[in-house]
Amino acid sequence: MVKIVVDGLEIETERPTSDPISQWINVDDQLPPDKHEVMYFAINEMGNKEIMTGHRENGAWTHCCLWYSTQTLNPLVKVTHWMELPNYPK
Repeated sequence: MVKIVVDGLEIETERPTSDPISQWINVDDQLPPDKHEVMYFAINEMGNKEIMTGHRENGAWTHCCLWYSTQTLNPLVKVTHWMELPNYPK
């Protein structure tokens, strides 16, 4: 197991840290292309931290929810980091 720390939240993963898929990218450094599904780390207005999947479109983050519909995030939710999704199971 490898531990990744993002904004104080410790995440354990089986991927080695040399694997680029396990590297969080700061949104201040780079944003994913529009409509490209990624995993992202967000903090809401109450300070709760969450990892979600979704994409950016027209400057807004969306998240996937039940039945694969998408909803735009509340503007008070701050996305700080993102990373590529892992490969599908074989």
